[in-house]
Amino acid sequence: MNYFKKTTLAAYFIFLTLFSFNAFAQGTKPVPIINKDPEKLVIVWTSGDREIAMNMVLMFAKNSYDFGLWTDIEVIIWGPSAKLAASDEEIQTQIKKMIKSGVKFKACQVCADNYGVAKDLSNLGIKVTWMSQVLTQHIARGNYILTF
Repeated sequence: MNYFKKTTLAAYFIFLTLFSFNAFAQGTKPVPIINKDPEKLVIVWTSGDREIAMNMVLMFAKNSYDFGLWTDIEVIIWGPSAKLAASDEEIQTQIKKMIKSGVKFKACQVCADNYGVAKDLSNLGIKVTWMSQVLTQHIARGNYILTF
């Protein structure tokens, strides 16, 4: 067995031992998901394609909220979608209506800065923030995440 395989097996064994010991010490089985909210949907919108925005992202979020399929919907604007949301008036109108009805919108600070649209998105009522922590928390909680 070569050195790489030995060290990989040793690291894996140590990980399993520590993980199992931690669960044993707590008297429970390890549970990776905490505080799951079955009523929360997170939509990660990355596409800069207008058709996807209008006929998939915004339509699905709006209809899901209006028909009560989810009580808490958050749309995360990430990447090229930031530029599209800041430049397309029809999309902006949809976003404003959805925010008024209760759908939450957040945008990635880095993406908005890279495209020079952070102020435009904020003016629409979109919270511009650091997304890595926000998305990591959604994943850790086991929230339902849909990507476009």
